[in-house]
Amino acid sequence: MKKILYIILGVILTVIILAWAPWITKSNAEKIVINNFEAKWNGVMDGCGFNCDGCGVQESHKTLFGYTVTIKYGCGMLIVGNPSGSVDKIFVSFLGTSHTVSEARF
Repeated sequence: MKKILYIILGVILTVIILAWAPWITKSNAEKIVINNFEAKWNGVMDGCGFNCDGCGVQESHKTLFGYTVTIKYGCGMLIVGNPSGSVDKIFVSFLGTSHTVSEARF
């Protein structure tokens, strides 16, 4: 009986630690998102990037099992002074992997 109790307690403690994910910090999550995004578009002519007005990381906040980071970026030929761009929400998991949650076009 004690062995089952210790196993259950260990599983609960592991889930709590993974949900908290203290090794994924705000700056770490933002770096992961930026690096993965730039690696995805590396070498693509007229691809996407953060070289537009207000582009880059917009916000990031802690969620269960990681961080959610919102980025704004521009693709293709950008018109000077045009504030349009695309916005994505990306989830960075406790494993350090990034996954697109939602995309919005403006």
